[in-house]
Amino acid sequence: METQPMRAAAGYTVGPLPIPHKRQVRQNLFRIFSPKAGMRVVIAESRLEADAIFLIEGQPQYTWLCEQPFRIDRPIGKKPFCTLDLAVRDCDGNETLYEIKPEDHLEDRSDGRRVPPNWDAIVSACDEFGRNVSFMTDREIYEREALIENWRFLLPFAVMGYEDPDAELSKQLVNLASVGGIRLGDLIIAEPTIPERVVLSHVAMLLHKGQLTGDLDSRINSGSILKGVPSEA
Repeated sequence: METQPMRAAAGYTVGPLPIPHKRQVRQNLFRIFSPKAGMRVVIAESRLEADAIFLIEGQPQYTWLCEQPFRIDRPIGKKPFCTLDLAVRDCDGNETLYEIKPEDHLEDRSDGRRVPPNWDAIVSACDEFGRNVSFMTDREIYEREALIENWRFLLPFAVMGYEDPDAELSKQLVNLASVGGIRLGDLIIAEPTIPERVVLSHVAMLLHKGQLTGDLDSRINSGSILKGVPSEA
């Protein structure tokens, strides 16, 4: 079901907010089917924002995300309002709004920090509304480029696993990887009666949940070692 923007209180609007038609026409938008956004398509306005979404999808400590999540309905700088790029929630329920900017779009501040334009006004407004706000840059995001590349590949398979889950297969895969770990290639062929794409979809889903772990900051391949983390449930 499509999520609609909601005016939560005077002074701000809660998203996901629609991207204006004029911006859709002049920009190449990136569409990502996101489990952490409630199994819906999220829209990123740039490759950098899209890669930030893959980065969050690939870290099990984050449980939820939303694009265009929050608009400050007051003039910020020369603009009549300010829409933040991304909201992220962690396992403890802590939620943070993010601006996503290339480093060369930051400005020098008197205290020596480099921040997005109008940052003090954005922080002040978010504090007023009880929202945590931070920013991510291209340098920070691409420090984990291999993780992003892995999740560009894995996420569609994870979606398949979420859409048609097999609890018994998931349990067997976690158990196979629980003692000493197992190579990804061996794990995929460990259930010979099940199509490999089905096994891979469950491997990807379990990695997404954190029930399988591996060094996803290196490019994943058939020799990558995965370890099982049995669910507490």
